[in-house]
Amino acid sequence: MHRSRLMALVSSLAWLAAARVAASAELTWQGMVGCPDREELVYRIERALGGPMARSAPLHFGVRVAPSASGVEARLNVPDGSRLADKERVVSAPDCDKLVDMVALTVALALGAAKPTASDGASVPSTSAGAQAPSTEPALPASVNVPVSDDGTPAPSKEDHSGPTPGVSLWLLGDTGSLPSAGLGAAFGLELSWQRTQLRALATLLFEQHTEASGTPEPSSGAGSALADAAPGADLGLALGSLSACVAPYGSFRSASSIALCAGWEVGRLSGTGTGVPQARSGGALWLAPRIELGGLWALAGTQLRLGGFLTAAAPLDRAEFVLQDVGRVHRASTVVGRVALGAVWVIE
Repeated sequence: MHRSRLMALVSSLAWLAAARVAASAELTWQGMVGCPDREELVYRIERALGGPMARSAPLHFGVRVAPSASGVEARLNVPDGSRLADKERVVSAPDCDKLVDMVALTVALALGAAKPTASDGASVPSTSAGAQAPSTEPALPASVNVPVSDDGTPAPSKEDHSGPTPGVSLWLLGDTGSLPSAGLGAAFGLELSWQRTQLRALATLLFEQHTEASGTPEPSSGAGSALADAAPGADLGLALGSLSACVAPYGSFRSASSIALCAGWEVGRLSGTGTGVPQARSGGALWLAPRIELGGLWALAGTQLRLGGFLTAAAPLDRAEFVLQDVGRVHRASTVVGRVALGAVWVIE
């Protein structure tokens, strides 16, 4: 009898020691380059739990991150002999930052559903032969596909995540070849983005420039002294609209950063008004050009704002000449014109 009681006491002490060794949740994180690290994941889990993981159920979570067709995915399980070892769950997201939020929410839900079997200062109930310790198995979600807000709570899900994401943009341009000298301009844009494709529409205005003709004006009787002193020339400007189709060769347009390769057309009007001549006239010519673009965008964390830049090359099909009568040619566009744009996009979600 005394030997039986001694064995029961030793067994209870061993169980208590094991409970204290595994008295807190643990996490193994196998991330990838560009993703937040383990410390960031633990921080977000504890933010969602409202307390440290050390006070949670003694579970060991294993997380492995890998690229997927829609962005990135994480495989989540509970190894080390737990009954959950065969319950691997897959969490997917368009980028690493959102993936970490989703993994944190999943782990927090699992820890919240599991009750610790022992804690510091708590007594362990005696068990009889054949009795089992309380289960710590959490209700691990079957799958997670919803975004979370900054405070770790679920955000409203989108009914059609595969649909386009609209955005508006503003750009400051630098141009060479369209007008007589390198100059500046501005553009306003609208866009629709899917995972790998995008449509971009831009309304662009290149600021007016003054240029002087290379010819010499003929004397004109009756011309005022101010007119006689002014060199003949023209004020030129270009207004155009463009539509481009883009693809993302790396990443996606819904990730934190993206690269865009675009091709499209631009249509506009190159206009000019003569200056320094007896009879100033205005004229314009159709601007039609195919264009290609290469650019990149980077999201500002915690906002819907993205900053980026684009390089554009266009080839005008009709390089009309602007000529002042009896003076000479004022301007003719280059065979290939180049532009650089810096700006911001506000994504409407």
